[in-house]
Amino acid sequence: MKKDKKSGSIAPGKDADLVVVDGDPLARIGDVRNVVSTMRGGIVFGSKEVLASVGVRPQTRRSMTAMSLILMPV
Repeated sequence: MKKDKKSGSIAPGKDADLVVVDGDPLARIGDVRNVVSTMRGGIVFGSKEVLASVGVRPQTRRSMTAMSLILMPV
């Protein structure tokens, strides 16, 4: 497969799809519901805008104390 030169970490020139989460889903699985933004194909999508585009009102969140990135294979 040899995709390690194009993906697998965050670095200039590499492909990456990211989900930014308010919290630590490894410590508290419920934090996966606290998505702040998503990056797909180099475009950042804010959660409020995405939810509004499909008619869903976002949940109110606690103050942001810790942020986590979840890397997804491309």
